[in-house]
Amino acid sequence: PFQSLDLAKYIIFLKNSGASKSAITVINTAAKWLNAFFPGITKYNDALNDEFLQRIICSAQRALSRPKVRKAPLTGDLIQDIVKECDKSSLKSLRDTLVPVLCYSLLLRYNELSHLSCSQIVAHSDHFRFNIPFAKND
Repeated sequence: PFQSLDLAKYIIFLKNSGASKSAITVINTAAKWLNAFFPGITKYNDALNDEFLQRIICSAQRALSRPKVRKAPLTGDLIQDIVKECDKSSLKSLRDTLVPVLCYSLLLRYNELSHLSCSQIVAHSDHFRFNIPFAKND
């Protein structure tokens, strides 16, 4: 059977060699699974349920985790650049330009805009009225 100290040494080796966070989880799970086949070892007397080993695993996973890379939000200047670069002779280009412009100006999420149909847009002499059937904040 695996001993907690041996597995801790191997996890530290993996951490220092730059393995992924999921590799640490897989190794720990596989070792526990293999230990379950040895007679007399239960989850109560398994050496791999040691608190020391769990702290080593958590430490390695924290060290190997990568921060989330967030996308930059749309700005008014970026929207203006998108409109300037639009090919106004192509309907497809106009449609592709209209999507981010509407989302930005009406504060719509993609899901709300994708369910918008032409019958929900009413043109008036000086403005347009958008009837949005549902929104996330309803």
